[in-house]
Amino acid sequence: EPMDTAAADGSPAVGEKRKADGEAGEAGEREAGERGAKPPPPPKKKKKKKKPKPGAANKPKPGDHEEDIAAEVEASCVIKATPVPVVFNGLAATFAAGCVSGEEEFAIRLPDPPPEPEPVPVPEPQQPGDAGGPTQTPQSGGTPPTPPTTTTSKEADERKPPGPRFEYLTLEEFFVRAGASDVAACVASWRETIRYGGDDGPADTPIGGWLQRRGATWGKASVGYQCEVLNPDAARSGGSSALMEKQGGTSWRVGEVVNFDVATGEHEVSFLDGSESRCYLFLQTMRWLPTKYEPFGTVPEPPPEGGGMMMASPPLPVGCGGMRGMLLPGGKRGEELVRYAAPRDASTPGVMAEFTVPATEFERLGGKGTAKKWRQSLRLVHVGSYKLGETMGRWLRTLGNLTGDASVGRHLEIFWPGDGAFYGGTVAAYKTETGEHEVYYDDGGKETLQLSMQTVRWGPAPAPGARERMLKLVAEETERAKNEKGKKKSGGGG
Repeated sequence: EPMDTAAADGSPAVGEKRKADGEAGEAGEREAGERGAKPPPPPKKKKKKKKPKPGAANKPKPGDHEEDIAAEVEASCVIKATPVPVVFNGLAATFAAGCVSGEEEFAIRLPDPPPEPEPVPVPEPQQPGDAGGPTQTPQSGGTPPTPPTTTTSKEADERKPPGPRFEYLTLEEFFVRAGASDVAACVASWRETIRYGGDDGPADTPIGGWLQRRGATWGKASVGYQCEVLNPDAARSGGSSALMEKQGGTSWRVGEVVNFDVATGEHEVSFLDGSESRCYLFLQTMRWLPTKYEPFGTVPEPPPEGGGMMMASPPLPVGCGGMRGMLLPGGKRGEELVRYAAPRDASTPGVMAEFTVPATEFERLGGKGTAKKWRQSLRLVHVGSYKLGETMGRWLRTLGNLTGDASVGRHLEIFWPGDGAFYGGTVAAYKTETGEHEVYYDDGGKETLQLSMQTVRWGPAPAPGARERMLKLVAEETERAKNEKGKKKSGGGG
């Protein structure tokens, strides 16, 4: 076999040139063919992971703003509509959730559909034994063993029977279905004609008297309270209201209980959209709202250059799952508090009480477990629509940026509500990821605060060199703390 030689003009042979160009050449191909392996592919370049921007974890994700009515109504502050059974002429039904005076409706449960047949498992063909080993064959007259079948959780959910189905009838339709001889007369006197169908009351009790007594348990104690009432279609379906889907708002209507009718047990509710309705509150799915629950979306002005008083932000309406509350100002880091409203006791849902809990506990009540990431879980309630908006982490960063990093080195005085006094200090650092400032007090203490949630008496803008001196002090403090921590770790026993 002739060997590769240089060309007459001094250029390398074809094989050498291909090798020089990075190819295997004929010799390389022969060697690779003899070894039975292909030349290794060039190594892939590893993609560098992008570092998340400060506060990126708090950015809303797709679907975060969407309603989950089925989950919301399970919150501890939500009062579910009471299913009130009724009967007339042998036809049993219940009051439809969310019905109001003049538009009474009844729900009749439809028969459950027949269950779907279980799928028949198909046996897999028996596999022969390993190479060189004996092959198993079924015994004469027998059948191969059927391998066990497993069912995934998704398949199990799909096989679950659907929930109960209901048909909703108006008063007139109900009496027609029941075979009333004079439908118009029955509609006019339905409170006396229809009977209460529950087992916890005397037999043959007119529904009007039962409703009046039940409404009295809510009574005048509910008047003056602010509330949110779930739209009837959302209360019955467990999904978002069709009106909400159309207008882009929320399935809950904000209103105030303004009157109680002793004769019927009904309450009057005045809604923010200007409408009013009479209803039995216990037939509504609703939640009480704390006092001064007013959405606040205005960004205040930053402190002037010459200094001045900046009042703390008002209580901020927030939501988490089905919970609604107010993030209170004045809280220190790790001590943020939320006030929410709920029935004082399960037996008296019409008597509202207000509770103050840590923000992490409010997050847990909202269905977020023990994540303790309330800045991501809690969302600001929008002005007008009362829909949940951006995360509190994002909103607090917006407020923190009012003074931001430019305030480092600036003197201020912070009001402590518990002591009823101002304490002086200097802004030492700004945390862009949370919107918080670190303050070194004149008496030697230090803490990290959301200054927008504090009442602050600002001094004038930092003098030249004040920022640099403070940054140097912070660096020295950090280095000293690091050295002390290292000494503790390296210390041995005596």
